[in-house]
Amino acid sequence: MMELRKKICIFGTGGFGREVLGCIADVLSGTEGELEESACFMVDDEFHDGEKVMGSM
Repeated sequence: MMELRKKICIFGTGGFGREVLGCIADVLSGTEGELEESACFMVDDEFHDGEKVMGSM
């Protein structure tokens, strides 16, 4: 049986997006979940230079 995994998509990498990522990291810290497998950022390529946000993604 195929296991379905849900992924959280955070829109933007500004202050609120970074806070949300921190909350997700806190929730996952007590599990075997990987942050990069559980969350991603949606950004406008025009404004994003490809740098990692808080060491992730």
